[in-house]
Amino acid sequence: DAPAASRLLLLKLHGSVNWWPRLGYAEPFVLDAVTHHHRWATNPPHFYPSSLVARHLETTPVIVPPVLSKSTLVAQPVLRLVWSLAFHALATADSVTFVGYSFPPTDMAARTLFSEALRDLPRGELQVVGLSDDKSEQAILKARYRSVLGEIPDDAFRFDGALEWIRGLADRSQHP
Repeated sequence: DAPAASRLLLLKLHGSVNWWPRLGYAEPFVLDAVTHHHRWATNPPHFYPSSLVARHLETTPVIVPPVLSKSTLVAQPVLRLVWSLAFHALATADSVTFVGYSFPPTDMAARTLFSEALRDLPRGELQVVGLSDDKSEQAILKARYRSVLGEIPDDAFRFDGALEWIRGLADRSQHP
């Protein structure tokens, strides 16, 4: 029997350093105005130099830092779409794993998204993966998550890092 197909959905909620608006578009950027581009991409360098692509892009990427209100998010169509997809994916998920997210107290928009979208998910189906040997840092992270999502069991928190978590997933998929 073939292993069951799995699906990973990654939604960057605050924009990214590789989302660039095309030249000539004004804010708020329509969906077609934003493109994915790495300024360091030069593969192959003699054929597709980054500088040629960059000439057709604005000089500032589309990034929205963690925010206190949703108004900035609602103003950008690409972020509105991503946040809408994130809400739907979270609200219909059987389990959710947060990897490397510090859950900053000032990011009220993300706190609201997660608390509303994950309202009905049993807390045993949440997992938090971080990297820290410091017990006080671990306690702070647990408190941040629990302040928004309620009583998440201690065994749902891992502090050995994403690489170890991925290795664990690979081991489980090879030995079900």
